[in-house]
Amino acid sequence: MLIDRQLAARLEAADAHNLRHYTTAVGQIVPASNATTALIGDATACYTGPDLPINRAVGAGSQQQWDAALFGELAAFYHQRQLPVSLELTPFCDPSLPALLALGNYRIIRWWSVLAFDMLRYTPFSSSSVQSRIIAAEQRQCWVEAITERGQSSPMGITMANAAAARSDSQLFGAWLDAELIGCGALSINSEVATLFSTFVSPTWRRRGAQTSLIAARLAYAKAQGCRWATVLTISGSDSQRIVTRAGFELAYNKVTLEEQRGA
Repeated sequence: MLIDRQLAARLEAADAHNLRHYTTAVGQIVPASNATTALIGDATACYTGPDLPINRAVGAGSQQQWDAALFGELAAFYHQRQLPVSLELTPFCDPSLPALLALGNYRIIRWWSVLAFDMLRYTPFSSSSVQSRIIAAEQRQCWVEAITERGQSSPMGITMANAAAARSDSQLFGAWLDAELIGCGALSINSEVATLFSTFVSPTWRRRGAQTSLIAARLAYAKAQGCRWATVLTISGSDSQRIVTRAGFELAYNKVTLEEQRGA
């Protein structure tokens, strides 16, 4: 797959859209989190409270140059909330951003793989006896219970599941084996880019084709909505990356989350 800076910017915008809507939903269901976002240059800076994993900026340098004043605004957003600066860096970002980062003390805390599916190559597919379909509005709580294994997940996982279900932009999907809901997934659309997220299959039912079935159902939905691309963000080298690659997604690029080392 040939990726240029323009397409990378579209994929980063979809990721920013995803995190922005997560942040808004967290603010609605956990008001004490003081969750908020800010558009700083071309970056979407997210804050969801000190205990959730969406405290980072996405899209910085994807569409414009950065200078010290703009970077200072981003730093202030996190420092005012007693957090180190955290942002994602892609191979396509403007060279001005790495130059500014070199003036500070940052380390890589996570590698991500951005995978893309060219919808012009889409052909319907399905797998095994698992059937995946859209979750009706009145079934959203069942979706949350399934993805958290009926409340057995961590408090953070439960909050994130409730936030995913509460998002105004998300379309929820479930995977059924006979009458049992054994897997969950979600999708959002931003400017003809569909983002697949919140994929979970109960450990008891893994390796039965549920995750592939969920991917197939969401791609079919994206196609019907006129999407040009579908994308998934995974931790680099993970099982999830291998599964979505088998389903036809290709590695677009890797990116990193950098975090400021304060006091070092």
